[in-house]
Amino acid sequence: MNGDRNRRLLWPLVLVVATSLLLGSISLIYPFGRDQGIHAFIAEAMLSGKVVYRDVFNIKPPLTTIVHATALILFGHSMTAIRILDLLWTVATALAVFAFASRAFRSRWVGAAAGCLYPLSYFPLGYWYTAQTDGWINLPVVAALLLFVLAYGRTAKQPRLLWLGSGVCCGLAMLLKYTIGLLPLLLLFILPFAYGPRLRGAAISAAWLLLGVLVPLVSCALVLLASGAMPAFIDSQLGLVPAYAAIGRNVGLQTRFDSFLATFTLTPELRLPALMLAAGALAAAVMYLRRPDWRLVLLLLASWLVVAFVSTFSQGKFFVYHFLPFLPVSALAGGLLVDIIFARLGRTRLPAAVGLGALLFVVSGFPSRFGSLMRILIGRESVRSYWVSDLHNMASDFSLRDNVELADYLRHTTLPTDRVFIWGFEPGVYFLAGRGTVTRFLYNFPMIASYDPQRFRAEFMRTFVHDPSELFVVEHRDATPWTTGSKNDSYAFLHEFPELLEFLEARYSPDTSLGRFDVFRLAAQP
Repeated sequence: MNGDRNRRLLWPLVLVVATSLLLGSISLIYPFGRDQGIHAFIAEAMLSGKVVYRDVFNIKPPLTTIVHATALILFGHSMTAIRILDLLWTVATALAVFAFASRAFRSRWVGAAAGCLYPLSYFPLGYWYTAQTDGWINLPVVAALLLFVLAYGRTAKQPRLLWLGSGVCCGLAMLLKYTIGLLPLLLLFILPFAYGPRLRGAAISAAWLLLGVLVPLVSCALVLLASGAMPAFIDSQLGLVPAYAAIGRNVGLQTRFDSFLATFTLTPELRLPALMLAAGALAAAVMYLRRPDWRLVLLLLASWLVVAFVSTFSQGKFFVYHFLPFLPVSALAGGLLVDIIFARLGRTRLPAAVGLGALLFVVSGFPSRFGSLMRILIGRESVRSYWVSDLHNMASDFSLRDNVELADYLRHTTLPTDRVFIWGFEPGVYFLAGRGTVTRFLYNFPMIASYDPQRFRAEFMRTFVHDPSELFVVEHRDATPWTTGSKNDSYAFLHEFPELLEFLEARYSPDTSLGRFDVFRLAAQP
């Protein structure tokens, strides 16, 4: 009897893990997009002894670099390293979703459905939108909510460690993405509902939760101070980051909301999460009336939805990966909906669930992605040819093919100790080529952004003129107005920087052109 019971308890867990690994296997052949290349290079520089922010410019919160560094330490120097870690991270997130749903709704069916729907929604997003910070915050956020549920479910003894752990997870999420900072405030708002008239218990729990939030934040601040990175950290996070974010917020609220809604509902990669969220929200509203014992959990999910909305809407640009915080709550809504629909099917519930899963598998585009994976596994296509195919060559502002070609050229025509500077927005080339650069600026963004560009230009010139790189590369056709606020590409921006242009004309000579890159080589001093 115990063996049968254990198997019944174990199978949903095994199902979530197996589904996540199977669906996630398609991501192991995903190459870098621009963001993955940037942060891989920053992480590699950190591992070589440089101090992030002080020695290497960075506009992301600290934990993004830590995640990429962990991938490089565990899985080596390659574009696949972050994909392996992202797969394991997603498995852990799916398990956390499963545990949260199983505990909150007292149903392993809901947990299994939600845990499987999360990777089903995540991995079809492709190489550009996965392995992104906005997706990684889902693990600490779900963990925070799971510990919250476990904590208020304890009545015999004050579960201080659980409240502390929930707060720590909130703090870690904030060190991945500042826009998630509303989460602990909403949890504090919900605490009185959890404790009812026991206000003293709510106050003590709130204190422990806040203490937990502070632990990673204060620890990070102490590390930044001890390493001498705090001034540069403040300069980028309170200067450039708000200026960058403001570019997407220079339109009216109604226009921004329309853009938000259009991206969420019309982007093919987001249609499934949007549909699950809409239908699941209606189901949750019905269950709120029918199941009083679920009201606190549903309030928690509503708060979670608010946090996801604020995180996405506050960034203003509505890139697809900005919507990743919606995926866990969407999966939970979908799991709840599936359980309600299939509750009365009896023995046919499992076959019906399998049929629904197969349908979602097909409409989410997994067959074609598995086709690419299988061609590589059986040797009909190489990983390199897949990476440089048109799938990863955007006509607008990015071409992995050009990046790989330039990286190959740098490896073949320079020494490992030679330095390169790319006047553009592709630090991933440094990573692929195994070459370093000459200043703490790894791209031209600080020198062309609207926030104090002259100061950054002066800093760059002081370093670069004193110790120029062996090669200087100018990128064309990389205009990103949503980042710079201008339709100029890097070549055009170079001609707005006369001090640098004059120095290049005096000290460098043309070497070659590769795709969208012009390469210049440092001439010998007369």
